[in-house]
Amino acid sequence: MKNRNARLMLFIALPVLIIALGILYIQAHLPRVLTSYIENLLEEKIAGYLDLSSGDLVDVKVQILNCNMFAATVTTDEISIYAETEVYNEDSSAMSQKVAYEAGVTNLEISLKPLVLIALGFRKFTFNRLKADSIYYNTKSLLDEPLEKLKFHSGAIHFKGKIELPDQESSAIESTSFKNHLFQASNLSIYFPQDLYSFHIASISVDGVMETIHMEKIIALPNYVKEEFYRHVEFETDRIETHLDHLEVKGLRIDKKHGRRELMVSQVDIRNGLIDVLRDRRPAFNEEQRPVMPTRLFATAPINFFVGEINISEVDILYSEFPEDGSDSAFHESSGKVPFKKLKASLSNITNIADSLHKDSIMRISAEAFIFDDAMLRADFIYNLKDINGGYSADVELTEFQFEAINSAIYPLAGIRFAGGIHKSSVLSFTGNDVESRGELYMEWNNLSLNFTPESGKMITGITKYLGKIIYHPSNPNDFNKSPSGDIYFERDIQRFVFNYWWNCYLSGIKNSVIRDFVPI
Repeated sequence: MKNRNARLMLFIALPVLIIALGILYIQAHLPRVLTSYIENLLEEKIAGYLDLSSGDLVDVKVQILNCNMFAATVTTDEISIYAETEVYNEDSSAMSQKVAYEAGVTNLEISLKPLVLIALGFRKFTFNRLKADSIYYNTKSLLDEPLEKLKFHSGAIHFKGKIELPDQESSAIESTSFKNHLFQASNLSIYFPQDLYSFHIASISVDGVMETIHMEKIIALPNYVKEEFYRHVEFETDRIETHLDHLEVKGLRIDKKHGRRELMVSQVDIRNGLIDVLRDRRPAFNEEQRPVMPTRLFATAPINFFVGEINISEVDILYSEFPEDGSDSAFHESSGKVPFKKLKASLSNITNIADSLHKDSIMRISAEAFIFDDAMLRADFIYNLKDINGGYSADVELTEFQFEAINSAIYPLAGIRFAGGIHKSSVLSFTGNDVESRGELYMEWNNLSLNFTPESGKMITGITKYLGKIIYHPSNPNDFNKSPSGDIYFERDIQRFVFNYWWNCYLSGIKNSVIRDFVPI
């Protein structure tokens, strides 16, 4: 009986042992055969996607793939691409230049199934896991001395989700679609050595299910300091340095209607940061390029878009201008500065989609910020997005501040200083368009004193300050119990951005309030 049981157990165990040994053999040998096959196919496929000419140099290397059959993933230390090709300008009028491209990914872990499908030419696949320590991409011109053109680098990345490539490989990047995806990356940097700006994002997360994008520490940094920036532009160009701590996009969808991309966003939240804008007036102004008002800017955008609401909080803005005859040796002292601190703003109904404009064509902007130390500025703007001339209306209030606080904005550009006085309040309303603005300002102030010759001696300064009071009202309401308001009228300077336009509308009202009626201005 015992022998019969032993033979039965052996009969059962032997096939199990054979199967187990077979599995071990497959695990030991099949992954290497399979991964070697995939390595070769991937190298060929990647080289084919580059679509280079027969005379171009291309070198694709997929380091040894290590297969984990239980996790259904493969890992590799690096996939690298090096290519050299001839590049021509768009008009093909100039001689070609040889450009080298380097790209790669390090310490990659990726789902095995989609990797096999990609190698075999399939166009739909799902990644359960795609992780890497870094991705890099560099281009440079191969001149006598190699010249870098672009550098991109990222830290750790993670992706999961469905990817579908279009049938036409030529439009693979533009028409690639993602579903149920999650993408996370850290330390993204883009550097353009021959351009004006470089960009950095500390972290980004894109959730395709929740339709959100979350970014931290966004930096747009000019490649040249303020004093040097103008030497690298042909015409007047705003130098904009941006630091934002937090940006979140909600309700993000990208569709295609009538052959045109359509971007839909429910809400954008921006919190904490600094935007430093400098307009250097020393370069020539481009007469053929008129800075557009928001309505025309929206209408000429390359895609259709709708943004329901943008909320901005705790952002500082510094707007500066450097005059045409300013001195390099005293750059910061020669720049007129208008600071806006702790800006809070909301913008609603930002769109260029015809159906949306038919329902509601009014874009509303409400903002408040501290200006000139501790004065509160509140402003409400209404834009009719159907008006091709950029028609708008504005209502603005400004609270109390010492007049000396605005010397940093006035003196570098006008050569006049405020010697004393208190601004009590301003209320102004004006309407305008891309050409001109009109309205009215009512301002109250006390003990205004202007210094028209701040660089002269005490005697000359004293005389001009005394005579100056003949041409302006020291207070309002004044000694004659009058309370003059000031007409706002300003023709837009096409050489300046919209903030300058609004600022000069305010200044025109101030001049017409402060200066006495018999003085021609």
